[in-house]
Amino acid sequence: MSRGNISGGSDSAAPAPVQRADPSEPQEKSEKSSEKLEKKGSGERKRVLVITYYWPPSGGAGVQRFLKFVKYFRDYGVDPVVLTCSNPTYPIVDTSLLEDVPGDVTVAYARTLEPFGVYGRMSGVPAEEAANPTTILGDRNLGPVQRLARWLRANIFLPDARVGWVPFALRKARRLIREHRIDTVITTGPPHSTHFIGRALKRRTGIRWVADFRDPWTDIHYNRVLPRTAVARKIDLRMEASVLTFADEVTVTAPGTARYFARKVERTYHTIPNGFDPDDFPAPTPSTRNPKKPQPAPLDTTPAHETGEQRADSKQGKTFTVRHVGSITETCVPENLLLAVKKLQNVPVRVEFVGMVHARLLALIREHGLGETVTVHPYVPHKEATMLMCQSDLNVVVVHQSEDSRILIPGKLYDYLYAGRPVMVIGPTDGDAAQIVRSCNIGKAFDYDDAEGPAGWIGRLAGKADPAGWDPAGANADTAHSTSNAGEISRYARPELTRRLAELISKPQSSNTSAQ
Repeated sequence: MSRGNISGGSDSAAPAPVQRADPSEPQEKSEKSSEKLEKKGSGERKRVLVITYYWPPSGGAGVQRFLKFVKYFRDYGVDPVVLTCSNPTYPIVDTSLLEDVPGDVTVAYARTLEPFGVYGRMSGVPAEEAANPTTILGDRNLGPVQRLARWLRANIFLPDARVGWVPFALRKARRLIREHRIDTVITTGPPHSTHFIGRALKRRTGIRWVADFRDPWTDIHYNRVLPRTAVARKIDLRMEASVLTFADEVTVTAPGTARYFARKVERTYHTIPNGFDPDDFPAPTPSTRNPKKPQPAPLDTTPAHETGEQRADSKQGKTFTVRHVGSITETCVPENLLLAVKKLQNVPVRVEFVGMVHARLLALIREHGLGETVTVHPYVPHKEATMLMCQSDLNVVVVHQSEDSRILIPGKLYDYLYAGRPVMVIGPTDGDAAQIVRSCNIGKAFDYDDAEGPAGWIGRLAGKADPAGWDPAGANADTAHSTSNAGEISRYARPELTRRLAELISKPQSSNTSAQ
C-alpha cells in the first residue's frame, strides 16, 4: 500500500531590542513593519504566526530552527509574529541568542502552568534539570518517590509536561490572528502539545496551519524507555494521528521522520532540515581557520581545511583536539570513543566535552582512568561554541541510541559542516546522519560498539599511520576526506532553508492528502 508522498505567569519586560507584546494589550506593528506587509514584487507578502515554546533566552538546539527562520523570513516575503511562553522552564539558557531576534518583529507571550517544580522536588533535581525529558530516564537506582514521579510524567502529562501552556497560548493566538491579520499559523514541536494550539485554531477559524516536527512524536527516543502504560501509548498515538491528519502542511527535519509518519498517516510530508547560519561563525583568522564568511551570495561554504590554512600543529608534536560540543544525555554516552582514546596512549590527543553531560559519562571517564585526557566543560553561548568547532582537529557527534537511531540527525552536525573540520559520527553507519557526512565528504561514521575504527581514524588524522606509536612526520589524514563537498554543504545554509519554507507558506492552500 502506498505510504504517501514524501518531499524533500505574567509577562516580563523584554531586553532590548526585541519588541515584545504586552499580554493584555498586544502592540501594533511599527510603521516600518506595516510597510513590509505590502506586496513584495508581484507577490503578496504573507503574515505568519509562529507558535514556539522555545525562544531566546532558551539555549540548546531546539530554539535554533525557528529563531533562524524568523531572522530570515522577511527576505523571502514573509512577515512573522511570534508567540512564546512568558514563564517557561528551560534546561539551558543562552541570552546571546536574543541578538538574533529582529528588532521589529512582534514577540507575544502567554503564561503556562508546569509541574517541573514539584517533579524536581520528587526527583531530587532542580526544576531546570527536571524539565529535560531525559532526566533520570533509565536510571535503575531510583527510590520509590522518584519512580512515582517518572511514572506520573510518562502517563498523566500527555503528550508532554508542557501541555499546561496550551489554553493560555490558544487564547493569546486568537487575538494575534485578528490584530495582525495572520494568514498562516506554524506550530513547532517538541513539545508536541504545541500542535494542539494549531489544531484548535484550525478547527475554530479555518486558518491555514503548518505543523513542524523537529523530532518524532510517539517514536521519540525517550518515550521508548519511559514506563508508559498501554493506555497512555494508545492515547498518545491518537493525538499524533489527529495532528498529522488535520494539519494543512507537515514539515519534518529528516527523511527518516517523514518515513515514520507516513507509515501512520498517508499524506505529503515536506523535509526541511536544520542547518547552519553563517552569521554564527567568526571571521577567518589564523586562530579560527574558519571558511570565508558569505557576503551575502553566492554562499561560500568552503570548509576551513580547503582554505589553505591546513592544520600543521599535529605533525609538529602538538596535541590533537577532539571535541563534542553540545549536551550528552544518557542515550548518547560515547563509551567507544573513550575506549578508542585508551588505545592511543602514545598519541598526544585530548578529548573535550563542552555542554551538559550525563553522570554516566563522568563515571566512565573515571572508570577508564582518562581524567587527564578527557575533560568536561560547561555550556557556552552558541557563537562561542561555533568558535570551538572551528578550532577542533576533529568534531564528534553522537546519535541517540534507540530503535529510531537511523532517522535521527543531531542539530550540531550542520554547524560542524560549516566549521569545516573532519566530523566523526557515532551511530548507525547506515543512518541519516552518516549519510549527510558521506554526501558532504567531510567525515566518517562508526557504530556504537566500534572502538577500533575511531582509534585508527584518529591516529591517521593526527598525522601518523600506526596508532600504536606517535610519528610527527607520519602520513597525513585520510585523503578521501581532505576535500569536502561545498555545494552539498550549501544546501543546509539557514537562508536557503528559509527560502524553501517561505515557498511552502506562499503556495496556494489546498486540501491535504491525508488518510481520513
